[in-house]
Amino acid sequence: MTADVTDCPTEKRISTALYDNLVATTNDAIVECWKGWVTRAANGKFRKHYFHREFDIAQFHKESSIMTLTGYEVKGCTKERKKAGYKPPAFAEGVDQAQVLLLQGADIVYLVTPEPRDSQCSRDLQDLCRLYSRVGLLYPKTFKDSTSALSSPNWIFQKILLAPNNFRPATPDRKREMLTSLATHPMCKRCRVPDSVSPKP
Repeated sequence: MTADVTDCPTEKRISTALYDNLVATTNDAIVECWKGWVTRAANGKFRKHYFHREFDIAQFHKESSIMTLTGYEVKGCTKERKKAGYKPPAFAEGVDQAQVLLLQGADIVYLVTPEPRDSQCSRDLQDLCRLYSRVGLLYPKTFKDSTSALSSPNWIFQKILLAPNNFRPATPDRKREMLTSLATHPMCKRCRVPDSVSPKP
């Protein structure tokens, strides 16, 4: 089994597993590699609206009449040049990118990154996110058995630091517009929009 599945998960592997995990464990709308949304103008033509930075994973959760948009910025290990191994993300890599998701209207945002092997670095990352950003922290973990690690239900996405609410999230109308676009003209790698979440005409 390749090293990127268990001890050194790559960004692609983490993102795929997180999407599969959310689809399997929630009834929410889930989207991977979300680039933007489409609106229809008065003349009948469609207009594409691109994000400054795509959402690695996004989740729309509906409770009563309230829609919550959660963004996930995923970072993973990368193959070392001219070496056989993988190297973990740099300290705090992705925190700035996660904050862009707040600017783009997410209610809450999580940085999803392998836990630093050094315990002090792990604590420092938590302090940085808690004290200087409005970003939560989520560490992906897999079972050590390499065979079971292939299956998304065997991934655990532990919320180490809960994300605070955004001061200025997207309006309910904008979220409805985004969801409608996902159901009709998705600008993403893949998505799942259940009828229970899809906006009613």
